[in-house]
Amino acid sequence: MASMKVIIACLLVAVIALAVLMRSQSASIRDLERQVHELNARFLERSKTANLDLQAKCSEQAHQAFAQMGYRERGITNYENHYNPKLNRCFIYVRGMDLRSSPGTVLSFGYVLDAFEGKRYGEYIQPSGKVEEPPWACSVTLVSGETKTCRTLREFSQLVRAYIENN
Repeated sequence: MASMKVIIACLLVAVIALAVLMRSQSASIRDLERQVHELNARFLERSKTANLDLQAKCSEQAHQAFAQMGYRERGITNYENHYNPKLNRCFIYVRGMDLRSSPGTVLSFGYVLDAFEGKRYGEYIQPSGKVEEPPWACSVTLVSGETKTCRTLREFSQLVRAYIENN
């Protein structure tokens, strides 16, 4: 009987010790979770700052690339710059009309290029006002590396979205 009381007393002490240990570990876990949350918030803030820096560099480079292609701002050709964080690339989307290349024909065109490397990822050329006819050129190099031929401006726009949307 006395040994049974000793066993019960030992078990009670063990249960109390485990409860104290669990409470202590719960407090440690809460503290670690708070630290992880703070680190994630700091990382996110730094990522946002770095992303804004990359967007600014992309804008500047796209402006230079547009000028190097011989275009002027406020003409019949314009551009948009797009920094794509998933691909870590800066793209320039040039759109406009060409009145000189094919006498008597006004061409609508669009190009998507890497603003730093100049690599062309997509092109669309269509005589203006002739949307019922197939474009003279319409192709996009997909993110996978495969080149896809398109048949309409709408299809071209959908295909280049992988490059020019902020994913």
